This record gives sequence, structure tokens and C-alpha cells, in this order.
Amino acid sequence: MNDPVDDTQQATGVTAIECVLRIAIFLQAGGVAIQYLFDEFEVESSLFAVLLYEWEWSQAVAQRVDDLFFGCWLAAGTLIVLLPLAKSTFGPRTDPSSTSSGVWRAMRPLEWTLLAGLFTLQLIDTWATWHRGTGEQFNALVFWERAARWSLPLVLALLLPRGSAALSARRVQWAMWLARLAVAITFVAHGVKALDADGDFVDYLIAASSRLGGWWPPESIVHLWLKIIGVVDLGVAVLILLIRSRVVALYMALWALIAAWSRVVHSGTAADFEVIIRSGNYCLPLAVALYFHYFRADVTTGSSEGPTTSEDTTTEIVDAAANANDE
Repeated sequence: MNDPVDDTQQATGVTAIECVLRIAIFLQAGGVAIQYLFDEFEVESSLFAVLLYEWEWSQAVAQRVDDLFFGCWLAAGTLIVLLPLAKSTFGPRTDPSSTSSGVWRAMRPLEWTLLAGLFTLQLIDTWATWHRGTGEQFNALVFWERAARWSLPLVLALLLPRGSAALSARRVQWAMWLARLAVAITFVAHGVKALDADGDFVDYLIAASSRLGGWWPPESIVHLWLKIIGVVDLGVAVLILLIRSRVVALYMALWALIAAWSRVVHSGTAADFEVIIRSGNYCLPLAVALYFHYFRADVTTGSSEGPTTSEDTTTEIVDAAANANDE
């Protein structure tokens, strides 16, 4: 639908999208902390393996660096989800000369720093996983299948206002195009693995069928299922870039959640962290669905197509959100 939407509705949409992204970032941080710091049977991280076995650091030093790495990840992810609470206390509605206003001004660069750090940590962790998996099947897809994860900080950064300027509708649009692209890349990578009958995917389907349905399917049937799943994954990856469809975005969010939960069905509750770590896979398409709902058309041109080169009209989204909070 190409009907224009008012600024209050757009502000509500941005607030909802931002909330989803912050929660996803926090869940990711909590997931890696459970996996590498707090789990009773702590898993050896790829970073630790690179430091110890390939760079030949001592085990004590490699362990300290590994703990610091994931401790910083957890701290940054926690702050990202808590900062909005501080904003409500020290927000821009306070007296500009007051101490609280100064605290508010200091928070904005802090958020940028945290998001830059989270993006860097994601890339380092992904690189370590790729490096340790050299020679393994599908290892070349590691960066691509994690696109929805490492793009989360970038999408949220685009939704943060710069200085005293209000958030423009154009920046919201570009943030959501980045989200759509990241989701599409992730689904393409998973679709390729499904079409090639990735061994882990085969195990997940067999476990789900036997434990939830009471039937142990032959491998030939599982391979057929994977081909269908792969084709659908590639199809929705194309659709999310070509059309504005909440149904497609919500399907991708739901399927990503099911795919993440299949780890728990396969390995039991000990794999709960696998679902949490993959929060970007299902939260990012959910954010896109919210964008399609609240921004029913291209907010700069009135069309349902992607960003254009026409001059952007700034929409006072931040001010509208502040007014909504006051009411």
C-alpha cells in the first residue's frame, strides 16, 4: 500500500525496530557468554584454538584473552540493552544546563563505540571460526551465513541520531535495506548448504522427525526435504529484496527460529545457547516485518521500491518518539 503514514506511526515503528535489534544483540552476547564462559562443560572457542594451537600462545594467556574477549562481548551487549533506560532518565527533555543533560550527551558516543566494538567482536569471532575450519565443507560460507548476526550492530547504528540532528526517514530506509540484504545473504548461504545436503542439517531433520513425530525417515527422504528447503530459502531470499511483504519477512523470522531450535531438538537443553546465539537470524527479519508494517511505502518518494537518489526530506522521528513517550 502506498498511503502515506504520519510521523507518530513512523516513530512507533522505529522504536519497535530498535527494541528488537537491542534485544537480539543482548541475546547474542548472552549466548556466547553461556557457551564460552558459564557453561558447565565450557566449549573451546575458535579464537582460543587459534591462539593456542596456531599462534602457539601459552594456554594460560590464550584462556585469559578468550575470557576477556567474550566478557567484553557480554558487557557491551548488556549495555546496549540497558542504555535506553538511562536515556529515559537523562534524555533530551531535561534542562540543557543540568548534569543529567551532560550525561545524555556522553551516552550517544558511548553507544556508537559499543556498536563498533560489537561489530568488531563479531567479525573476529567469525574470522576465527572460518580460519579453524579451513578445508572443511561449506567453510567458505561462514561469513555469509552469519551475515544477519554481524550486521545487527550496523543496522542499529544507522537508526541512532547523529548529534542534535533528527533521524531522517532516508536513514531508516537504508538501515532496513541493509537488514534485508543481510537476511537474504544468510538465507542464500543456508539454502546452498541445504541443497548440498549438509550433514548437520540431515541430522537435525532426522532428530526432529524421530523425536517429535516418532518416525525415523530414510536418508533419501531427508535429502528430498533438504532440496525443498534449499529452494524455498533461495526463493524467499530473492523475494525479501524484490518486494515489500510482511508475510515473507515473518516467514523468514519463523523459519530461522525453527532452524535454530532444531539444535535443541537434536542435542537437548544443553544446546539452548545455540538458539540464543542465532537471535540475529530471526530478529532481523522480524525488524524488517515491523518496518513493512509501520512504513507502508517508501517514505521519501511514496513508492514501494527501494531507496532513490532524490533529495531526502527529514522526518522528525526522534521528536515524535519523545512526544509519544511524554503522553
